[in-house]
Amino acid sequence: MTHPARFLAALMATGILAGIAGAFCTALLHLVQHLAFAYESGSLLDGVAHTRAARRVLAPTIGGLLAGLGWRLLRARHGDRDAAMPRLRDAIDRPRPFPSFALLSDAACQVLVVGSGGSIGREAAPRQLAAILGNAATAGWGLSDRERRLLLASAAGAGLAAVYDVPAAGAVYAVCVLLSEWSPWAVTAATVTSLCAVRTATALSSGESASGISIPATATIVGTDWRSWPVLAVSVVAAVMAGTAFSAVMARAAHPRATSALAIAAAGLTVGTLSMWQPALAGNGKSIAVSALTTTTPVETLVVLVLLKPIVTAVFVRAGATAGLLTPSFATGAAAGAVVGLTAEHSFPGIQNAVPLCILAAAAATVSITEGAPLFAAVFTCELVHGGASTLALLSAVSFAAHRVPVLSTRLHHVTTHVIARAAAAQTVRIGRARHCPRRPTRPTVSLGPDAAPWREAE
Repeated sequence: MTHPARFLAALMATGILAGIAGAFCTALLHLVQHLAFAYESGSLLDGVAHTRAARRVLAPTIGGLLAGLGWRLLRARHGDRDAAMPRLRDAIDRPRPFPSFALLSDAACQVLVVGSGGSIGREAAPRQLAAILGNAATAGWGLSDRERRLLLASAAGAGLAAVYDVPAAGAVYAVCVLLSEWSPWAVTAATVTSLCAVRTATALSSGESASGISIPATATIVGTDWRSWPVLAVSVVAAVMAGTAFSAVMARAAHPRATSALAIAAAGLTVGTLSMWQPALAGNGKSIAVSALTTTTPVETLVVLVLLKPIVTAVFVRAGATAGLLTPSFATGAAAGAVVGLTAEHSFPGIQNAVPLCILAAAAATVSITEGAPLFAAVFTCELVHGGASTLALLSAVSFAAHRVPVLSTRLHHVTTHVIARAAAAQTVRIGRARHCPRRPTRPTVSLGPDAAPWREAE
């Protein structure tokens, strides 16, 4: 085992590199967005809304075509999809060598797709780049296999933390999702790396958040009116339905065998055409989250976004695009919560602060289901809005409750299926015995008149 001081130095160096990776991915993403939609300032939603109609359609189409060609060439080089586009968790768990070139090329294609307006998450690219840099920088440090695994998982979580400015969520992601262990070394490694990454990314972005996510201050207010709590319960139910449907659609859309450049270009054409009607559909979902947090957005528009965002994301996944699903699922849940909150406030004018409460709860609940990590969902959502202890407690309760619903539903389904199968098997056995066993002859009954007992047999 490496000396603790040496391992701590490796963690700090990896955290700094993860911060650089996060800042670089954010800057590159913004550059692609500005070139694709020809705008100089403002958000992607502003750029898509004010650009020409032809550019809305052509930008995601061309971006999808170029990224699809890159993924196709990467697969042709390696001969296998799993080797060409490996999962980061598999790359971390497997022994050396680390697939740096494949992960780097995959991350570049992801940034190109998301920056040109593709409906897919952007968080996978900085995770991969951070792990690549951490592996390259500490290759000669003499780390054991366990220390290397801790360092690479911490680097990936730190890359996520640097992009969204969520150090605690990055550490929780590394511990809960990538490592699946709560040992002191794992928690320490993930925490130190994420803190260093966020500090570095903030310094490189001139003191601004590297994520670029701006959430109104009203979103941090948790309604204290007792009439808001039934609305909160309804929003959580809506989020559970949205998260379960999102996960089911993505599972059905998974296409592990082929990656077609034309299919990804067609997916870009689809989202580009729909963005002429709903500009918020373009991109990873941040525009939808901003629209949900804007109380002037009509409820009808939010309903359309809740229904269409999972579909257009599934189109990219089906075409063979590989990227994260964190932001699309977060945006879907936020829009679903906004629908419930706005409907409640319009129907019952006495209810106050229902919209921000429902948005936060629904977003956390949806991410809890889609990511399968309720603690990460609660911490991630809380840090995005800079919430306090009460907000974290509320989101934790909502996330864990929402996470248990699909689990209990699955278990109930398994138990019901088992009981039905046992009953069907028992009935089959009874029918088989009845067919093979001869029946005992019965003695005929004779009626002795209207006053005779019907069960008396003839003598």
